[in-house]
Amino acid sequence: MCRQASSEWVADDASRLGAAVAFYTLLSVAPIIVIAVAVAAVVYGKEAAQGRLASEIQGVAGHEIARTIQAIIRGAYQPRTGAIATLLGLATLIFGETVAPLWFV
Repeated sequence: MCRQASSEWVADDASRLGAAVAFYTLLSVAPIIVIAVAVAAVVYGKEAAQGRLASEIQGVAGHEIARTIQAIIRGAYQPRTGAIATLLGLATLIFGETVAPLWFV
């Protein structure tokens, strides 16, 4: 049974496909965060949205990662670049979820 499972694993090229899924997951995380904060900022206000997101991330991933994501969000939401960052995040998300996976088919 183990021999058959390992030969099927190799035949299906599961390692490459797993790496592709991990890559596209990471590619999608940053745009999703930027878009989520933009939407939450409209509803709750910028500071409240950023603070809530940071506290949730800190609870899951730790203090250092939460600080890093807060710095990314602060950088994305400068007065003139906030809309641009949201649009670029949305474009990256759409590209990562539609066009790029077709390269691995």
